[in-house]
Amino acid sequence: MDHLREWQEHATQFAPKRSPRLTWLQIYPSVHRRQPREIQRSVERAFAEYKRQGCDDDALLASLYNDHAYALHDLGDMKRALGLAEKALAIRRRLFGDRHPDTANSLNNVAFQVNAIGNPGFALELAEQALAIRRELFGECHPDTATSLNNIAGYTSLKFLFEKANIILSIS
Repeated sequence: MDHLREWQEHATQFAPKRSPRLTWLQIYPSVHRRQPREIQRSVERAFAEYKRQGCDDDALLASLYNDHAYALHDLGDMKRALGLAEKALAIRRRLFGDRHPDTANSLNNVAFQVNAIGNPGFALELAEQALAIRRELFGECHPDTATSLNNIAGYTSLKFLFEKANIILSIS
């Protein structure tokens, strides 16, 4: 981290357009430690650097939205997290199209947020889209494909439970 910070400081002076990306990379120790407040602070620093440098790196912007959504989810702000995950998905679709690993990742992230606000049926639809992309790009024997299959299993179970609960409630 010390080297990354030093590199970022030099970039600010000599390659200012690269500085926001180096600031963003400093988020990941906090991500791996699951420290949402520190992630949020780091994302805010990266956004400030992005604006200060007049950055126009939309791929980085999508990553910042995505990471901010991750932190907000863990802090309990599901609606804001969903909005940011949707922004990241829109940017990635525009930049990379519908058949790209980053688009599939964003679809999974939006599905995660949608599920968190109580809509496992829609989460399942999004997860199935991500799975289709990953199968096309990577085939069946890839960790990302396995992750998508795992997500689908979870959303399918939740959707079934929600539907069963609604049937029971409608009978009562």
